[in-house]
Amino acid sequence: MPHRALSVFENLPDQSILQRIGNTPLIRIRLLEKEFPHITFYAKAEWFNPGGS
Repeated sequence: MPHRALSVFENLPDQSILQRIGNTPLIRIRLLEKEFPHITFYAKAEWFNPGGS
């Protein structure tokens, strides 16, 4: 899935770069839960970081 690092902040014009740090969203990985039904898996969406890392 293509993404742009800046697209995350286009709707946040009043926030400084420091205010954007620390709120990286988590994405639930349901595909793994089929094999391991008693575990909930999440992946950290690092491309939402200000540096796009």
